[in-house]
Amino acid sequence: WVSDSEHQRVEWFNALLQKLWPQLSSAMEATIIEQIQAQLNAQQLAVRVGLHVKRFTLGTVSPKIVSIRLHETQESAVRLDLEIRWAGDALLCITMGHGSFSPPVEVSELRLSALIRIELLDLMPQLPCFRALSVTFMKKPEVHFSLKVA
Repeated sequence: WVSDSEHQRVEWFNALLQKLWPQLSSAMEATIIEQIQAQLNAQQLAVRVGLHVKRFTLGTVSPKIVSIRLHETQESAVRLDLEIRWAGDALLCITMGHGSFSPPVEVSELRLSALIRIELLDLMPQLPCFRALSVTFMKKPEVHFSLKVA
């Protein structure tokens, strides 16, 4: 590890994230399924094929934060840059078609490398202590996955 005064390692946070991952992933999965299904529903009109989320899980492997940088700001905000790596066992299975012919499409073996900026905006003295949350990719993320049509 090369020392960089602006970026800090966060092994303690990764240990916490790994411990909380089963609960975090379960809590997020239903929301993610709703968002994916909404996008699929919007695409159904264009492709004229029924698209449905059959199965989705974020898996048991948590993402790892490689480094974190806190930016000094003059405004009422907290700005963090996180370098994230994830070689997880997430699985997304989508069925395509109608009736008896609905071949499943599986996306698995997801690998992600990204620099993400998280901003907590308009800080306030009541919980959750901010009015808005912004999450942005700072550059194009590297995403790799396996795709299988059964």
